[in-house]
Amino acid sequence: MKTALAAILYGQPKEVQMLVERLRALVLAACLEAREKVYPGWKIVAYSLGEKPLLGMFCYIGVGQGGVKLGFNQGVSLADPLGLLQGKGKSSRQVLFRNGKPIPWEAVQFLIENAYALAVWQSQAE
Repeated sequence: MKTALAAILYGQPKEVQMLVERLRALVLAACLEAREKVYPGWKIVAYSLGEKPLLGMFCYIGVGQGGVKLGFNQGVSLADPLGLLQGKGKSSRQVLFRNGKPIPWEAVQFLIENAYALAVWQSQAE
C-alpha cells in the first residue's frame, strides 16, 4: 500500500502530500469497515465496501495537476449545505482542494460520513 501511495505522491508538493494524508485519516476514522485501495495509474486512493473495490466504491482521493479532489460516487445524493460538491456527472461529485483556499474540515467530514452511511445502507438493501 505504502509503495503504491508513494507512487501517486511522488514529486507532489509537501502541501499536497499532507492534504492527502489528512483526507485518508478522515476517511479511515469515519468509515471503520471501508477498504482502501490505491490505483497508481489513475492516481487515486479508493474507499469501498465489500470484496469488489470498484463496484462498492463510495469515495476516492485523486491527485492531479489541478490539485487534490475528494470524489463521491453518489455525490448527487449527499446533503451539501456549504455547496462544496462540484461536477456535472450523472451521479458523481467531487470537492476540489486548491492551494491557499481554506478547507472547511467539518463539512468535508460530514460529506465523508454521509457517503459511507449511504454505501452501508445500499449494501444492506441489496
